[in-house]
Amino acid sequence: MKRVTGAILLGLGLFSLVLAPLLWAYTAPSFQKIPLDQKSVTISEAEGATYLETSQEKGAVIKTGQSIRAARTVHGDVKSGSDDRVVLDVALVIENNADDALIRAIVDRVAMDRHTSEAINCCREAIGDDADAKHKGISYKFPFGTEKKTYDYFDFTAKATFPMKFVAEEKVKGLDTYKFEQPIVDQNVEQREVPASLFGKPASQGNVTADLLYTNTRTVWVEPVTGAIVRGQEQQKQVLRSDGTDTVVFDALLAFNDKTVTEQTDLAKENKAGLGLLGSTLPLVLLVLGVILVIIGVVLFRRPRHVGARRADARARETVGS
Repeated sequence: MKRVTGAILLGLGLFSLVLAPLLWAYTAPSFQKIPLDQKSVTISEAEGATYLETSQEKGAVIKTGQSIRAARTVHGDVKSGSDDRVVLDVALVIENNADDALIRAIVDRVAMDRHTSEAINCCREAIGDDADAKHKGISYKFPFGTEKKTYDYFDFTAKATFPMKFVAEEKVKGLDTYKFEQPIVDQNVEQREVPASLFGKPASQGNVTADLLYTNTRTVWVEPVTGAIVRGQEQQKQVLRSDGTDTVVFDALLAFNDKTVTEQTDLAKENKAGLGLLGSTLPLVLLVLGVILVIIGVVLFRRPRHVGARRADARARETVGS
């Protein structure tokens, strides 16, 4: 009976030893993919903001000292995704907190590698009405296993990538994160026909052509195992320039509100724990268990020779005595 038990334990031990590296090398990485059915909403807020408001009644008016919010909704297009790519439709809506007046609304459609978060140019990608826009680098999420290095991060306002540099390790609500910063300075993103009154000229002069210059310092805190952005802020400034005269049409420090940071950190902790279980804890447990079972199985299966010899001698003496 002991030999049978030993054989069973030996088999289970060998199975555990084989399963442990397979789980670490193949199964765990298969879970390091962005889900196709992504759904999330993050809210950023700013106080003392400046922005350009246009209406038929008042025309173009620069509003200052305003409280604003930016809601970013991420929705995965499951049908356009695959085993290797995820396709996201990201809607950004910026409004005035006081009266819900719309400041800006735009939809960004991007396809990304499900593991590295690198852009893939396919699947009807677009930025707003620009169907010819091409994404590059990473967007909205860092790769699984984020490193302390510089990444090319895409900015859809400038429609270009800029270096996102690692600057420090910091804790966010008890979670270990990597802090990255991305400076973007005076990017001429488009030309506009705007009222001459924005530059101190008489309204009777009608419209003038102006360049829109865009500056932003984007700061994000990333949970490195999952690559999730758990906290973020943007110090944005947009300036209209015409004939050497500048008019600020947007200036705000938009940062995740506390509710969003809490939700993002809780989700990152949960996903990190799941990846850790599959990637390290479970393979290690299987490895240790496999070694223990093999040792016990071998001990039970291999009956000592001297015990067998003594039993054989005893049977022989009983036979002679009879």
